[in-house]
This record gives sequence, C-alpha cells and structure tokens, in this order.
Amino acid sequence: MKTLKDFNFPTNEILTEMLKRVNAPEDFDFEQEKFYDIYSWSWEEYYSFAEWLANYIIKNKKIFKCGNKKIARKNAEWFLLDYGWKCYETGK
Repeated sequence: MKTLKDFNFPTNEILTEMLKRVNAPEDFDFEQEKFYDIYSWSWEEYYSFAEWLANYIIKNKKIFKCGNKKIARKNAEWFLLDYGWKCYETGK
C-alpha cells in the first residue's frame, strides 16, 4: 500500500490537492491496480488542476527548476499522464 505519507515533498502536496478535488480519502492507495480509474473528473476539472499545478511548479521554481509557464504546463501534463484520474465528458 502506498499512500500520501509515502511520497516526498512536493509530490505529496500535489497528490493531496488532486485527492481533494475528487473527494478521495487521504489514505488512498496509489498502488492499487488501475488506481487512476477509481475516481474521475471532467475535462474542465482536469484543465483546472493542470493550471493549478503549472502555477504550483512556477511558485516552487527552485524545486522544479522551471520558471517558464509553457514548460510548467507541459510538466503538469506529464504528471497528469502518470497520476491523473480518468476524464469524462461534461453531463455524464
């Protein structure tokens, strides 16, 4: 079982925000098979989180060594590719 406490800073802060956005428990197990399918969010929520994460990356540029918004957004998208929830179309 791998939960938030098993991740280092800043990954644990990012995952905490991601869990909050789908009302997932803080003891969520990220080692579950297909953990990314357990919760879902709309594309609007996905883009909102990606924007939040890009801003987080820029705010913590000493950690991420990134002060460029375009690169921060790409890094956010890579993170979401690995850890993001599945997306659904609005209205479903």
